[in-house]
Amino acid sequence: MSGTLALTTREPVRGTLTGPFGTALAIYENGALKGESFPPVVIDPEPLLALLAGVWKEPGPEVRGIEGGDALLAWAAPYEAEGVLDVAGRRFRSLRVSRGGHSYEAAYSGPADPWPARVDLEDLATSNRLQLNLQAKEPF
Repeated sequence: MSGTLALTTREPVRGTLTGPFGTALAIYENGALKGESFPPVVIDPEPLLALLAGVWKEPGPEVRGIEGGDALLAWAAPYEAEGVLDVAGRRFRSLRVSRGGHSYEAAYSGPADPWPARVDLEDLATSNRLQLNLQAKEPF
């Protein structure tokens, strides 16, 4: 089903997932995306925005491996996070975040200005997926 996800990126992070004719399919608030046709997707605002933006701002990653032009980076706290970084492009190819039994993974494609043009986001526990294409962004 096609739709639009509109989020505020400032506190409090809130958003709406709407269908093709503007019908509300789900609401994101208080750390959960809730809709009538699927179980709630529980994810705190900070990791949600990081997954959508393709960035991870925590200092001190551990380099777990390098292959070709990619580096596997990992963080232990406050969330377990792991990302495959395209070193030359200085962008993540993918980013996985886990905490409290919830794990989500995002894969990125297309240009980033600064948000990635395409994000494929998956809830690893349920295999539910969102395929997001950037349509617009407001200036900062």
